[in-house]
Amino acid sequence: MDSMDLEREKGITIQSAATFCQWKGKDINIIDTPGHVDFTIEVERALRVLDGAVLVLCGVGGVQSQTVTVDRQMRRYGVPRVAFINKLDRPGADPARVIEQLRQKLRLNAAAVALPLGLDSSSAELTGIVDVVKGVALRFEGPAGETVVEEEIDPSSKEGKSLEEARLRLVEAVADADDELAELFLEAEDGSSSSCISPEQLAAAIRRATISLKFVPVFAGSAYKNKGVQTLLDGVSAFLPEPADVPNTALDLDQGEKPVSLPCDPEGPLVALAFKLEEGRFGQLTYLRVYSGKLAKGDSVLNVATGKKVKVPRLVRMHSDEMVDATSASAGDIVAVFGVDCSSGDTFIGGNAASRLSLTSMNVPEPVMSLAVSPTTREGSGNFSKALARFQREDPTFRVSTDPDSGQTVISGMGELHLEVRRKKEEEKRERERERERERERAKEKIRKRKIGKKSHKKISKLSKPFKKTFLFQVYVERMKREYNVSVDVGAPRVAYREAITKRAEFDWLHKKQSGGQGQYARVVGYLEPVAEKESENNGPSSSSSSSSSTSASSEANDSSESSSLSSSDLVFSRETVGNAVPPSFIPAVEKGFREAAASGTLAGHPVFGARVALTDGAAHAVDSSELAFKLAATYAFRDAYARAGPQLLEPVMTVDVRVPGEFQGAVVGDVHRRKGTVAGAEADGPDDVALRASVPLSAMFGYSTALRSMTQGKGEFTMEYSHHAPVPNDAAKELIAAKGKK
Repeated sequence: MDSMDLEREKGITIQSAATFCQWKGKDINIIDTPGHVDFTIEVERALRVLDGAVLVLCGVGGVQSQTVTVDRQMRRYGVPRVAFINKLDRPGADPARVIEQLRQKLRLNAAAVALPLGLDSSSAELTGIVDVVKGVALRFEGPAGETVVEEEIDPSSKEGKSLEEARLRLVEAVADADDELAELFLEAEDGSSSSCISPEQLAAAIRRATISLKFVPVFAGSAYKNKGVQTLLDGVSAFLPEPADVPNTALDLDQGEKPVSLPCDPEGPLVALAFKLEEGRFGQLTYLRVYSGKLAKGDSVLNVATGKKVKVPRLVRMHSDEMVDATSASAGDIVAVFGVDCSSGDTFIGGNAASRLSLTSMNVPEPVMSLAVSPTTREGSGNFSKALARFQREDPTFRVSTDPDSGQTVISGMGELHLEVRRKKEEEKRERERERERERERAKEKIRKRKIGKKSHKKISKLSKPFKKTFLFQVYVERMKREYNVSVDVGAPRVAYREAITKRAEFDWLHKKQSGGQGQYARVVGYLEPVAEKESENNGPSSSSSSSSSTSASSEANDSSESSSLSSSDLVFSRETVGNAVPPSFIPAVEKGFREAAASGTLAGHPVFGARVALTDGAAHAVDSSELAFKLAATYAFRDAYARAGPQLLEPVMTVDVRVPGEFQGAVVGDVHRRKGTVAGAEADGPDDVALRASVPLSAMFGYSTALRSMTQGKGEFTMEYSHHAPVPNDAAKELIAAKGKK
């Protein structure tokens, strides 16, 4: 199933892969998903459309942090599951310990339905599997373990005694979840024995308890040596639900999104969900789960989200990266189609459907890493927008936003491993094209060096450093360049710093310029003072002439990585002149000059907010006064007063909510303090977890997701939102001011 070279190299599953097979007369659709938290969207997609799941565990490592995340996702979608303890051929494998971890760490009612043979011997070699339900031993023979030989077990032998103990534990666990089996067990003459219950009765009870999410049967084996896989497939067929057993619900858009039952009926109306989009060799590949009806090649279907009818030109069944053409698919099938323009999560219905039914989409986790990108040329802006729109359709975890202060386009995604892997995947697809491109770039570089000289070349090398720091986002940069011929500049998103004043300062500025002909003359008198937050929101005591141009402050956060939308418009302008010392026709120019000056403070070039400027007096010349003169006078007056008003830098402070296991509380609190944050409180969140609330500067939160995962073994989660702006510490403020001076 792992078709990528990188998957084989790292030994992990990176992208979900679909396949199908037949097992003892039953058709089974399988999606192999990654377990790493950075690829969580692949798990979400699969769990949204699958009827059952197999939780794969390492026989040595047991329940790990990633297992906890996947278990949480299974619970979210209410997916019945069986567990498979893999890698029992490795030294140190202990299936009993893994089952106990399932009970303790995941709080699952789990019991073994298969026991390994040979692990307790001197050689500690996996030789076979004991089927606890049927009470027989299974040996796997042949070059690939494809031949299964069934053997009887002597009750008096060591294996027989282990089987009896395991069967009793299994019956007790299932009886706790199934009333019918509990009655059979209690009615037995000997309550300490499970022999009174037939294998058929036990298997039926396991199926009922598994489908009701009250029990998890645990299988064991080694997938690499094909031992125990056959038993697992038997368990999937016997214990997990079939498509007809799972109740599905759709929303009737023609009746105000009224929930309606959607039976898995091949003869019913067509309803299918596009749960994954992928760029294939022949164009966009759209994965569909058919919930009702039939879908055939050449059919016309309606995209409920867009209202457009599309024709299905090609229908295929996937086996990893290989495909088999199909003529049709019916309810319960998972197929892929080409040539269908849609987004992930769109619902398709029959072209002549009587009502518009829509399926709910999957849960999409919030992205944790962000990066600022921009096209290097103005000509590439159109293709740049097209590329971003396409990436958003393909990947729900890929987000695009615009920073309201810097104007930067910010892309957001999941963790580093996720994005780095996607970059390498793209590189594998076009290695030859890239080599030819390198040759062309080398030739261009030689010409460039001869033209720009040594000094300019050094400057180019410096500009490339920010790109190296954001190496993990290169997959999207590569795709923009390859697919849309757009080169982009890459850099980290800027923190929305602000500047403010701490005291009142008066100004009296005369702008006078005479260079022949009409000159420039304007005088403005007034004061600059800090304004209370409440007054700033209400624009202060501005006069009727200026109140319409003043806007209120906003302190609401745009998202987890942006601060408030405060801008230079938060400057409160007040006209307090008497008479026509400053002609009314020049007042708008005066206000414009003040606002343009406040848009870029003189400390570090950031907007000034929380300030009020009042015009109390002035003077004009009958000939030399103009709007430009008064605008310039106001700009210079503001800068002069601002330098004497105690200016200071402010930074956005975020409210951070962290949920971690109690054992990691100390490490997380210490890390918050190192980031110059403060912990506001902590309280218990469940039996083992602790919820922390802290206030941390936004500038210290970049990379926090990776740090939190490292500190908590991947078990920690956090959210953050904008709280307020606070003064920047002196040392940090000096660095920001010095950085502006270098520019």
